[in-house]
Amino acid sequence: MKFIKSLLIIIGLSVFVSIIYSLLNNKSFVDFINSLFIIGIILLIAGGFSFLFEKGSFKIAAYPFKKIQLMLKNRQMIEKDSQEKLPTFEEYMHEKIEHLPLTEPLFISGIILTLFTIIISFYAWKHVN
Repeated sequence: MKFIKSLLIIIGLSVFVSIIYSLLNNKSFVDFINSLFIIGIILLIAGGFSFLFEKGSFKIAAYPFKKIQLMLKNRQMIEKDSQEKLPTFEEYMHEKIEHLPLTEPLFISGIILTLFTIIISFYAWKHVN
């Protein structure tokens, strides 16, 4: 139920922002569809990146940076004799990643809005020409 509520809120806000934009711009249906498409693509990209983050795809690139950071930190801590140990790459990759609650609603609403605007734009183009 929380998923559906989040999805409807995101889609509703997207449509509201698109309506406001089209009313402020030229009050045309094309402006509404174009702005809704752009919002849908942004939501789709944001949901895709958060999905990749949840699955740990960015951890591969972050591991060398953490290793360098720890080596520099250990170099400064040599006098105190309290060096930290970095986990191995396999241990680091299997660490639990927090679940982002808006990943699925962002991704699904982006898909819905993008497909909706593509279908509506083809339908409108067919009837105009």
